[in-house]
Amino acid sequence: MVTAALALGLVLAAPVAYAQDGPGHGQGDQSPTRAVKDCSRSGCNGEDPVIHHCSDDARTTYRYPTRLGLLELRYSPACTASWARITGAAEGTWFYVQSCRGAYTQTYQVPAGYNNAYTDMVPGSSNLRVGNHAGHSACTGPSEATRG
Repeated sequence: MVTAALALGLVLAAPVAYAQDGPGHGQGDQSPTRAVKDCSRSGCNGEDPVIHHCSDDARTTYRYPTRLGLLELRYSPACTASWARITGAAEGTWFYVQSCRGAYTQTYQVPAGYNNAYTDMVPGSSNLRVGNHAGHSACTGPSEATRG
């Protein structure tokens, strides 16, 4: 009976723990046959920060609390790349990271069953902005998140 209860507890806890991490674009492509390669700068554009281990040394460089969730800009010195992460958002929330030094933009929509997620990467660490809606424009101002 104790074994059954422990097994049930693990089954029930696993999806909750995974949901807290939040998915990104590359989450579905983690098969054992995929070779993990490192990337740097523009080579990271459009790549998943977890798969390429850029999240290993990442730090949050910008936090923006909004009514749609806490929006963060994450940066990896090893990869010289950044991405957006949102926590506490409703499923279906769109958000993005945009590099104003080049034509690099990555968008992502929080999938069903999750309230946290992250975008793929854009190169660089400066002159970036994040937002939490689907539409974004040319870089003419600061981050475009809807305040609460």
